[in-house]
Amino acid sequence: MPRSDDLRHLAIDDPRSWLLGSVRFFQTLDFYAEYCGQTEDVLVDGVTNAVDRVWGAEFPPEEAGDDPQLADMVLLLGDESRVWWRDLERVIAGGDAYVSTLHEWAAISCGAFAPEDIVEQWHSQDGPAEILFTFRGQRHRVHHPNLRDDYLSMQILRDINRLIAESGYQFAVCDNLGLPNWVVVLKREEMTLLRSERGWSFLSY
Repeated sequence: MPRSDDLRHLAIDDPRSWLLGSVRFFQTLDFYAEYCGQTEDVLVDGVTNAVDRVWGAEFPPEEAGDDPQLADMVLLLGDESRVWWRDLERVIAGGDAYVSTLHEWAAISCGAFAPEDIVEQWHSQDGPAEILFTFRGQRHRVHHPNLRDDYLSMQILRDINRLIAESGYQFAVCDNLGLPNWVVVLKREEMTLLRSERGWSFLSY
């Protein structure tokens, strides 16, 4: 299995081999499960087309020569059942950005997070706001700060991770695309594997 140092060159020099090897690795973590057992051509074409629809730029990205984790993150964008990647600058009073976001996080959570009755309560047009939801029969709340800030507060993942801790899964955030807006749900041992085998790092929430 190629290590992160090898991937730096493979992604640029032989992108097809890098894609095949990388997807096969991530399929052991249940990414791109729909391509398990498919021929190499079907896998390459299917994954490339899926990434192109989301990424819309050169793939693998030219930055992959310096940052193999970035290449992995772009590769996984095509699996929208596992990866959340959005513009964070979209929060306004009445816009229900947190309502849609919590539903989207639930969709990638492997069943670990299933909020219901999500409501945003704004105290003014500039915040603060409270986001209330029901999870496992109990009402919970997380907060958007009063900072005239229209960026989604990723700090709420700290509270959500506490709620889902018993599931064995955690929401993990990577920072390599410039903002902390790339989210995936992983088990702790999967995060350890990604650190050791692919050279990944994660933000702390």
